[in-house]
Amino acid sequence: MAHAGMNHTTISAFIWSVADLLRGDYKQSEYGRVILPFTVLRRLDCVLERTKAAVLAELAKREKAGVDPEPFLHKVAGHRFANRSPFTLKKVIGDQDNVRQNLLAYVQGFSPDVRDIFESFDFHLQIDRLVKESARTSLSIYEIFDDVIERLEPTHILTQIQCEVCAVSLRDVEAAIARGLKGSPTVVSLQPDSLEQIWGDIRRVSAALEIGERGESLIASLKARMPQRKMEADAPKIACIEWIEPMMAAGNWTPELIERAGGVNLFGEAGQHSPWMTWDQLVAADPDIVIVAPCGFDLTRTAEEMYWLTDRAGWRDLRAVRTRRVYLADGNQYFNRPGPRVVETYEMLVEMLHPDSPARHRGNGWHTLS
Repeated sequence: MAHAGMNHTTISAFIWSVADLLRGDYKQSEYGRVILPFTVLRRLDCVLERTKAAVLAELAKREKAGVDPEPFLHKVAGHRFANRSPFTLKKVIGDQDNVRQNLLAYVQGFSPDVRDIFESFDFHLQIDRLVKESARTSLSIYEIFDDVIERLEPTHILTQIQCEVCAVSLRDVEAAIARGLKGSPTVVSLQPDSLEQIWGDIRRVSAALEIGERGESLIASLKARMPQRKMEADAPKIACIEWIEPMMAAGNWTPELIERAGGVNLFGEAGQHSPWMTWDQLVAADPDIVIVAPCGFDLTRTAEEMYWLTDRAGWRDLRAVRTRRVYLADGNQYFNRPGPRVVETYEMLVEMLHPDSPARHRGNGWHTLS
């Protein structure tokens, strides 16, 4: 792991020098929360590297046979622990678009005793903290190609300040224009937190394009497709999860859509950003329906990440699980799109909440967890 000739003091100094790279409001007493688990992770990664392929082959063999693979994986790895995920740190770093998700999946793949170590550091919370601080500081996680913009010669550029992790931000666009882009494109920045603000953004875009009447016509047609369903006395209680680990409830316009579709929203407030939630809160609420629609994930990726919930003790005891009313939805194309697609999201919610409704989007935009 270390270069020959490096003594303990030199290695220790190098490791702790990483603190200089940490962004945000980390205090010196908090450095260890990030540096120590990453140091342990790198060491484990090196220890298991030689047997990684053999462990994955053994995992497939034992799962096919229907037996608990864990003791067999330990034997192949040559240690009292193993990692059953397809990742190594090298593979995690090699997929820059999905580093966060893949890193957490890699840690989750370790044997239980090793996972306990990372949980003691609240490792997943530190990763989220680093991602948020990276977005908040001057470093952007997106890059605008000035030459492409100049070649396209746009008269208008639409951007957003809703979330700097989710898409190119106003700051990115303004920086590109400041670098001397040809022409003077009109920049329209969007930041909707509610249905009313989504309609307002449509008006803002149509006004910038000088087609205000078409904007009003679109808003009217969208509203007409979203009638308020009658709120029954036994209306289903809904938990809509926007991020799986750590858990976040859907906020902004989603609570409005749930109530408009005839459901009772349990977490998140209309017009407010998506809040953190805990597993204990979900268990205590015991919702009639659980909808999982992670931001940026399609149906396939959402299904792949569901082990964060399904592997938890008590998952099978939830009412929604027992009644087979856990639904996975495409958060990337629908639930987290503050534009005309809120209509399709509303229609999906109606289909989920009211099984007698025509299921036009089932199988494409959402499906029942199998």
